[in-house]
Amino acid sequence: MSVIVPFERSLAMLPPALCAASAVQLEAAKEFEAAAIGYLEQAIMNLKEK
Repeated sequence: MSVIVPFERSLAMLPPALCAASAVQLEAAKEFEAAAIGYLEQAIMNLKEK
């Protein structure tokens, strides 16, 4: 995503199509992050049980 939309501070608005595509990618990243946190929490619980 950083190739398509460089992370720079700007007041310029993104074109609507790019906003929509970015929203889809960000939602997928959010879901992946939530799953990763769940796996890490489970791993921590398993380590505490040992």
